[in-house]
Amino acid sequence: MIRQQKTKSGRLLEIDSFPVWNDGRRVSSRAPKAKPSTEEQKRYNKKQAEKKLIRLINANFDEDDIIMHPTSSQLMLHKMKSKLVKI
Repeated sequence: MIRQQKTKSGRLLEIDSFPVWNDGRRVSSRAPKAKPSTEEQKRYNKKQAEKKLIRLINANFDEDDIIMHPTSSQLMLHKMKSKLVKI
């Protein structure tokens, strides 16, 4: 059987499909980690983390928001220092 998970974050609707088992088995508790994750699992975890970040951003921001980057270049810092007055 296939189950679909629908996630709405902001204007984005994401639908994930995954298999589920219908025989009533319960998920057992996890044992301590015995070996490092495989490369495939690392890629999957990274993809899930990216999805989580995208959902968080879409849920909290839209095209009407204002963005500000408070950074400055070395030239701007030099100009600002020249305008400072020592007391």
